Amino acid sequence: MFSVLLVIFIRGIEAFEVPALVGVPAKISVFTTKIFLAIHQFPSDFGLAGAYAVTLLLISTTGVLIYGRITRREDRYATVTGKGYRPRVIDLGGWKYVTCAISLLIFLLAVIFPVFVLLWSSFIPYYGVPSRELMGKMTWANFSLYFELSVGVNRVQK
Repeated sequence: MFSVLLVIFIRGIEAFEVPALVGVPAKISVFTTKIFLAIHQFPSDFGLAGAYAVTLLLISTTGVLIYGRITRREDRYATVTGKGYRPRVIDLGGWKYVTCAISLLIFLLAVIFPVFVLLWSSFIPYYGVPSRELMGKMTWANFSLYFELSVGVNRVQK
């Protein structure tokens, strides 16, 4: 049941279509519309957008970690079937290294590189290709701006 709640929660906080169509004209923002608005203003503020996105990523990751902790004893959630099904191991032979390399490449392209770009853009003052020059300009200012804006929004709503 927690996994369903987690999926619904993550889908809710990452939704963009309805909040963009209904919320933006009414000046009601959520994380995804704040990311969109930070990028589509002039000049674009990729650092603030990255800070919002990293916060969204941390919220989602926390939920997944809690789910992992709840279900760590998977033997309590075993499915009992009527047939004696036994999975069999398939020997890949020499292809196991190729399969492993392809799996790692997919993992890098689908997970590691996007998270790196997200983190990178949240720590730099303007968007740019990773370089030594920009590494020297890394700052926490985007996150402090995010927290200042969050506190300001909370004060206005009270």
